[in-house]
Amino acid sequence: MNSNFKIAIILINYKDYARRFLKECADSLSKVNYPKELLKIFIVDNESSEQTRKDIMDLCPQFDFGMGETDRIQAGIVVNAENVGFGAANNAGIERAIQQGYDYFFMLNMDTTVDPNFLIEALKIYKSDPKIGLIQSRLMLHQQPELINSLGNSLHFLGFGFSDKYKEKFSELNIEKESDQIVYPSGAAMLVSKQVFEKIGEFTEEYFMYHDDLEWGWKTKLYGLKNVIAYKSVVYHKFEFIKSIKQFFWMERNRMITTLVCYHWATLILLFPAFVSYELGLFGFSLCNGWFKQRLKVYKWFFSAKNLKLVWNWRKKVQKKRIVKERKVVWNFTGKVLYQGDFENPILKYIANPVFNFYWQVVKRIIFW
Repeated sequence: MNSNFKIAIILINYKDYARRFLKECADSLSKVNYPKELLKIFIVDNESSEQTRKDIMDLCPQFDFGMGETDRIQAGIVVNAENVGFGAANNAGIERAIQQGYDYFFMLNMDTTVDPNFLIEALKIYKSDPKIGLIQSRLMLHQQPELINSLGNSLHFLGFGFSDKYKEKFSELNIEKESDQIVYPSGAAMLVSKQVFEKIGEFTEEYFMYHDDLEWGWKTKLYGLKNVIAYKSVVYHKFEFIKSIKQFFWMERNRMITTLVCYHWATLILLFPAFVSYELGLFGFSLCNGWFKQRLKVYKWFFSAKNLKLVWNWRKKVQKKRIVKERKVVWNFTGKVLYQGDFENPILKYIANPVFNFYWQVVKRIIFW
């Protein structure tokens, strides 16, 4: 394979995140099978300080931070004075990489380690089909490396995203293909070319955290490109399922924004009864589980004229660029919500999922636009 492509790996740090994860991640990246002169690590330091920058350099003695030592992988720190979130940080890293002439950008969580061939295998799949937009590596659980973290992500028709094949054994799936199409990729290990980045556009920075990758993957499909999993590109993720009230606002607000922005208007009308019903259920759930104030905060955000105008402008921009029919885009969306933690909600499992799955199976067959 011709590997004469300049690749930038984008890592994001926030405060003590580097001290917790960077050393092991950097050790694995230093062993990557790719020409060092064509590779550079861009570490985006959110809410940067002199101490965090010193920590980053101390933890990565195997990288060359601008000293011109060609026997080591080049690295650079992109400084953000504030914590701008996931999307804006990746945008900043990619923009710096473009300025320095890089062709491909691999967004990688810092709480990972990588197989030495992960870049070569991902790039091989990317170059095999000009219709590929985004590539995800096969994500395995770092603490249980025989178990899957994600083989791509599924998307519920109401905007909930979750990992495919979570905690299943990859060896028992008997997958012989090198790649497959997925609904959308996980932002923990994702490759994009400069050409596709310019077509999709930057991450929507107002998302801050959660559903950035979901929105990107959905837009990729709308714009006539594929999301693909590269099975031989392996990344090990120190994934932890965290149930936090603080996360609730970002997850729910961004879920709603994405559906309003990406769906065809006729689809939104068809889904309105399901949306209202589910919201009533979530409202009751929030009362019982201490998320009521966060739920109200989500609704309050949408009752702002300024925010509604933002959503409307994002929607116009996305819908203007779409070239694929809605039916094709949404056909593989699911009607069931699957938990990623080690617990299940019986109401969701035995009532909500069967009812809403039936609703979706009917509705998606009505969609002809």
